[in-house]
Amino acid sequence: MSKILAIADIHLHDYPQRNSFQFQRLYQGSRIVAQNIIEVGKREGADYIAICGDLIEKSIIRPYVMAEAYNFLHTIMSEFKEGWIIWGNHDIDAKSSDQVMTDSCLALFLPPNLKYMHQQQIELEGKKIGFNNWQPEFNLEWVKGELDMLFTHARICYKEDSDLYQSQY
Repeated sequence: MSKILAIADIHLHDYPQRNSFQFQRLYQGSRIVAQNIIEVGKREGADYIAICGDLIEKSIIRPYVMAEAYNFLHTIMSEFKEGWIIWGNHDIDAKSSDQVMTDSCLALFLPPNLKYMHQQQIELEGKKIGFNNWQPEFNLEWVKGELDMLFTHARICYKEDSDLYQSQY
């Protein structure tokens, strides 16, 4: 049976206030983390990857951050047979439940073997797998039948009054 490596919350960004030198955190996130993901995928024998949201820190990003996000995705996907991506709350500009691929700047440069999968399902080796972006209101009405696995992005909230979108309730 094939293996899927699931990743989330990379949060690519410059973080200038935390850098010891220019672009330190951005290059750590985009270059070192990409190599670590590839290494884990190879070590564990994963042919597939699911990128489950918050690849970037902000939905509107500077061109040099966008270039690093592009390189990150293309570097990773050169080592996996196929991958799927969904948007997290940091990736997506629209904070409503009506979401489309172009709500994230990441849609501009997905590698050919990385598919955007919001509210879609696939069958892989007899297993039904579903994908769902972060949404302010979680619903599974789009699911046909039963899923064996669901990849989504949820914002964890430990206090009801601090979750603006009530994403966990």
